[in-house]
Amino acid sequence: MASKSVYQDYNPEAIKHFDLEGETYNLPNGSTLVTDDVTTYNKIKEILQEPKVKKLSGFKKAFILPGCPITQDRLKSALKEHKITVTNDYELADVIITHNDFYSTLSNSEKIKSTLCMARLDNFSSYEDNGKRHIYQEDSCGYSSWNLPNEESLYDERFITGMAVNLAFLIESGEVSTISADSALHCSSNRTVLTLDIVKQIEDLYLSYNNDDREIANQLIVSVDYDTNPHLFWKLSQNIYSTMNVGRNKDLKYYIDASKMYKNYCMSAEQKILDLEQKGKLTTESFRFLEKICRQEIHIANRELYVFKVNVKKEYRKYLKLSK
Repeated sequence: MASKSVYQDYNPEAIKHFDLEGETYNLPNGSTLVTDDVTTYNKIKEILQEPKVKKLSGFKKAFILPGCPITQDRLKSALKEHKITVTNDYELADVIITHNDFYSTLSNSEKIKSTLCMARLDNFSSYEDNGKRHIYQEDSCGYSSWNLPNEESLYDERFITGMAVNLAFLIESGEVSTISADSALHCSSNRTVLTLDIVKQIEDLYLSYNNDDREIANQLIVSVDYDTNPHLFWKLSQNIYSTMNVGRNKDLKYYIDASKMYKNYCMSAEQKILDLEQKGKLTTESFRFLEKICRQEIHIANRELYVFKVNVKKEYRKYLKLSK
């Protein structure tokens, strides 16, 4: 059974496979390997980060990579639809739920989270105690930064925990697959397809300025499929983003980031059309909805003397035709 902690024993085969060298340093929650091998660090990070599949098919047990920005309850609910259970033992899993928060860049001896699998250390200090090297963490030892015994600088180093190395080895060996947390959520049949009625419903709940109504709205928002009907998601972002208060709502924060709600909020209707066109996602429905708004935003001076006629450019007229 594999340890639940990111600070676990390194699989000798994994160390050999990655040809990983470094020195062991202690932290309040365990020990980790510190190395200046940037190439291997990046390789392991990419293995853990890159999803191999986009669909939850053929899997029975999932392991969620520590530090996930989505709550475990929400992921469990999405996985349960596919009869997949969550395990704390990655050796029992056949798929790893990955994300982008398992690694970080840290500086000036800032606190290292106990769920962090990998990190770049910039301008850290280490010290010796009882014959072992320790990475200095403020308020976690009996020393101050100015009186560390046998102090050494960790200016630009990388730490890679046992879990990161062992998991990357299993993934590269083909023993376990990976899927992004966002893809796992999108596989859920409980995703809400946006309609104008739902946009209005969420907007009304937010504008009521009642805490209970806003909590209901937040629950609705995180279930919304932001890829289907992107013009309506743009409208939703326009209507509510400036009034949102994320607070400690982990799922809402993740959703706002993943859906690029702020980017949609900052876009004009014309910019949204061009963005969808660039991504190959512009449809007749999206264009007709957004073009009406663009037309309303046209500003032409000298209207007292002249009559102006506005026509959609030739290359966009195909989007004005309704499909049969």
